[in-house]
Order: sequence, then structure tokens, then C-alpha cells
Amino acid sequence: MRQSFFTKFILLIIALLLFDSCSGNFTIKDRDIRYIYSRINTAGKASIILQDGTIWGFGHFVVNSPGDKVIVTYYESSLGGSAYIHGVEQSVSYLGTTYSDAGSVNDIIKFSIGKMSYISNIDSTGTVITLDDSTKWIVRPDQREGIKKWDNNENIIIDSINQLIINPRLYEMAVVQEFNEGK
Repeated sequence: MRQSFFTKFILLIIALLLFDSCSGNFTIKDRDIRYIYSRINTAGKASIILQDGTIWGFGHFVVNSPGDKVIVTYYESSLGGSAYIHGVEQSVSYLGTTYSDAGSVNDIIKFSIGKMSYISNIDSTGTVITLDDSTKWIVRPDQREGIKKWDNNENIIIDSINQLIINPRLYEMAVVQEFNEGK
């Protein structure tokens, strides 16, 4: 009896650890991500096909429509991530592509590289966005008015190669330049 209780307890702990690693916000656990900024081409009961031909599954019934905007974030070394549709984050898993029956991680490592971060402050003019790592980014003048509606503590993607900050909740992006006070 004691062994049975101990075995069940260990199995419960393992199940909780597995559930925690497979649910929720994948991007919090690993800041370096890849992302796809696209639209839904085809929507199924529990999956979507993006315009690039990648197929993403939800594991449950969802209501999406062709043409809906979507941002998918995922680990380079994983087949799981998050999809932002209509400002809502949902866990997804990579199911393959429409052009290859053998869908592998190699099919999705070609997409944009970024870092997941959070906004700690936006100045009142929408000129400077400060991130949780204390970096400051200057927003292009013609985009500052739109940045004012972004929220502090908002989950964002920073693509320093393309000099973009992307807000997945609003499906908006801003061209930015890192501000170095010492230079």
C-alpha cells in the first residue's frame, strides 16, 4: 500500500511537470524565439494553415477564419509555441507543411529570429520604449502616435536584425533603433 501511494505520488509529480512544460506561455521560458508574422490561409477545427504553408495544431477546437492575422512564436529546437490570433495567445504545435509530408524542424527554422520581452515603460510621447532588460528603443516619428496605445508589461517581440518591435496582441509593429545613452 505504501509503495502504491509513493508510485502514484511520483507519477502525479511527473504529470504536473509535463503539463507545465506543454502548456501556457512557451515564450516566457525561453526568450530567444523564431516567429512568423502571417495570415491564416485555411482554418480547420483544431488547426490552421498559414500563407507560408506551415500547419499549426491547437489540440482543441478553435474558431478562426481564413484571412485572420496571426503571429506564431516558437523555439528553434521545438515543435511547440504560441499563436496570437485576435489578441489572444494560444498554445500551438507544429504539424508539418502543405509542401512536405515529412514536416520537420528544418521546415520552420528559416523564419525570423527575435527575442521575447516585456515593455516596462513607454514615455508619454510614444518616442522611447523601455524593455524589461532596461534597453531603450527609439520609435520612428511617424509611428509614435500608435505606440501610445501599447501597454506597459505587454508581451513583445524584438527583432534587432530588422530593427522592429512587434506587439502580438495588437498585431502591430514599430521600426525602432536602440538608444545607447553612452554614445
